Amino acid sequence: MAPDIPVCFLAPGGGLGHLVRSTALALELIDLGVETSILSSSPYSAGMARITGLNIQQISLTDWATQIPQILSSNPPRILVTDTFPS
Repeated sequence: MAPDIPVCFLAPGGGLGHLVRSTALALELIDLGVETSILSSSPYSAGMARITGLNIQQISLTDWATQIPQILSSNPPRILVTDTFPS
């Protein structure tokens, strides 16, 4: 995750749903001048980052439970948004 990111989205899952929802919100925030970061386990993360220009980091789902706490503790965002749909 880039340093000093005020809003970080957690978008777990192997498809596009979590990633697309997080991307839509991040793009709106970027338009308002708010820096964002998305942490995602989707294999589509790199492609979505390329087409949107957003800061999206792919974390494998098998490493999610250990990597996410480490990443967030080393650079805590001001706001953490978790996409837990449909739970």
